[in-house]
Amino acid sequence: MRNLRATGATVLDLDPETGRQWQVVAHGGHFGGSLDAVAIGLKEAPKTWHVVEFKTHSAKSFRELVAKGVALAKPQHWAQMQIYMHLTGITRALYVAVCKDTDDLHIERVRADAEAAGRLMEKARRIIEAKRPPARIAEDPAWWECRFCDHHAVCHDGGAAAITCRSCLHATPVEGGWHCARFDHALDRAAQRNACPKHLFVPDLVPGEVTDAGDDHVVYRMGDGTTWVNGEVNCTEEVVP
Repeated sequence: MRNLRATGATVLDLDPETGRQWQVVAHGGHFGGSLDAVAIGLKEAPKTWHVVEFKTHSAKSFRELVAKGVALAKPQHWAQMQIYMHLTGITRALYVAVCKDTDDLHIERVRADAEAAGRLMEKARRIIEAKRPPARIAEDPAWWECRFCDHHAVCHDGGAAAITCRSCLHATPVEGGWHCARFDHALDRAAQRNACPKHLFVPDLVPGEVTDAGDDHVVYRMGDGTTWVNGEVNCTEEVVP
């Protein structure tokens, strides 16, 4: 950032109105991100505001970036900038990459692509409003993207998902937060983290088949043939393995 300012550009890493990092939000607060900076006065286009993203790369990743450009080498970074431009109304982005091994720099200016941004926004909406978790990136647990994923155990190994309101079938994302259908009230962040005794997992998060369900319980036949009851079963009900 210091080097960029040394060229004469004005680089703002904080939002002057809040004194904090630039934030963008959409879809009722369920989607957004934090910009590294915005800049104006770049020599290539001195009157044009730019979204600025700083990224570090390994030597291998950096060589691919230089050879292919950010859109092909790091499509997730390109998509990130498209969303930031779309939500800020800025039409250009500056991608500044540094090689961690050599300190070499690669800098690209990226144009806003309204059509691509629209597709990304719609994809985000579909995921947020989905009743079921999205499909896995790969069915093979050894796939490289899966091996580095924080949710590998839940997705591939039958591990237990965290007990929060967001993993509960009673909870739904709504404008500005989450809503609990079981108790018909809004859920603040503290409540979401703590959940409540009536928590019932979204069935797709349980590695088993639903065999029975009631207002306060769901019964599963697990992969090993055992029965697991999520929640409370009335004593008059019979759960058959």
